[in-house]
Amino acid sequence: MAGAWGLVGTLWRARLIAPMRPDRYLRMGLAMRRAGLTATVGFAAAAQRCPDRPGLIDEHGSLTWQQLDDRCDALGVALQQTDSGSDLPPTVAVMCRNHRGFIEALVGANRIGADVLLLNTSFAGPAMAEVIERESAGRPITVIYDEEFTDTVERALRDIPNATRILAWTDSADSTDG
Repeated sequence: MAGAWGLVGTLWRARLIAPMRPDRYLRMGLAMRRAGLTATVGFAAAAQRCPDRPGLIDEHGSLTWQQLDDRCDALGVALQQTDSGSDLPPTVAVMCRNHRGFIEALVGANRIGADVLLLNTSFAGPAMAEVIERESAGRPITVIYDEEFTDTVERALRDIPNATRILAWTDSADSTDG
């Protein structure tokens, strides 16, 4: 119960809880229940409180809170579909810079109960391989990364052929969605 009150206090200070219609509180509560009491629960609450307000702005433009929430849900569903049939929770390693792909990876993985492993963007292949091997401990692994880290990811996953790779961001001229 103390954890729930601490969360309420944090949401109040972040102005996610403020005087508003009761139906908004109900929708926020249901969204928080769906997302779970994790560090990323504020994304689900913000999508209910102010769905049409900008929630993220990066090099590809702006996403509303609702769009961001929907994209996080979609990635969570995709991550569940990559399940290898193991009874162990998956590990989702994230090697992204500061953009929508990072947020979507973190929130989407959190929503499915995956263990999230944030990788240092200055890792070389061998160091990254060592961290992934140690932290995934034989669980299914998915690596979500930016295009600029492709060579590093491929070197690190050379001995893990069943690892799932998801490109979160590309700097290609023809890419519009990161």
